[in-house]
Amino acid sequence: RLHAIVASGAVDDAELGRPTDPEGADRLATLARSLTTPTKAPGMVVAAVVHAEVVAADAFTSHNGFVARAAERLTLVGSGVDPASVTIPEMGHLASGAAYRSTLAGYRDGGRDGLHSWLLQAIRSYAAGAEAAADLVR
Repeated sequence: RLHAIVASGAVDDAELGRPTDPEGADRLATLARSLTTPTKAPGMVVAAVVHAEVVAADAFTSHNGFVARAAERLTLVGSGVDPASVTIPEMGHLASGAAYRSTLAGYRDGGRDGLHSWLLQAIRSYAAGAEAAADLVR
């Protein structure tokens, strides 16, 4: 559904919301199943993994990053980290530049080190996004 929203008008209607890569679709299905399983993981960690998994799945013809960031934001809201959706995690990701892309690539390539680096990067982005939101209200 997120892909259908963010890619509307940019891709053929037949492609909206439909994964085109079978491996990516399987990865998204696994993510969806894991999100319905209770966890003690902090909401920020879950949101970071959601973001990275959607990017790593690369299931859609376009807009995978937009879908990942929207899913991340919804996870932050739904997990109670940011219930009013006032922080701007996207600003934190943007401000981190190449580190955002390289740590996502490290996550996708696998291994504990890639996961660890991505989680640290995401948490820094969430902090920067909270600061950006605070600056807007000052």
